Amino acid sequence: MKLKLYEHHKSSFGLNANLVAGMVYLIPGILGMLSETIAPFTFLIPILVYFFERKSKLVRFHALQYILMSLFSTAVMYLLIMLCMISEALLIVAYYASNLITLILFGLLVYAVYKALMWQSWRVPVLGEFASRIVQEKMDT
Repeated sequence: MKLKLYEHHKSSFGLNANLVAGMVYLIPGILGMLSETIAPFTFLIPILVYFFERKSKLVRFHALQYILMSLFSTAVMYLLIMLCMISEALLIVAYYASNLITLILFGLLVYAVYKALMWQSWRVPVLGEFASRIVQEKMDT
């Protein structure tokens, strides 16, 4: 898990880049908890931030990392649902596995927010490395 420290700078949105990077994680979670009708659309926030941010690699990295973490967790949850459809015996296993995965992802998100606010691009294993590579390529071209 590599850690890169960024110099203080502004994002394309006019705010400090570390605040925008932290909000990429926080705003979808808060909005998702406040309203069930908004929750399915909260994934659009980091996507919009990723595509509209032009100045800050820090912001783009954290937006893409959140997108990849969301896609991964969604895929795993759907896999667990399919396992439950195959056999009722797997229902209890899937229940505890989904709770454990949710707890782990929550911990990773809290830590990622903390690191974003500290001007650091902490990388979640595998997904963070992939996000870093993509952001580096896109910003260099």
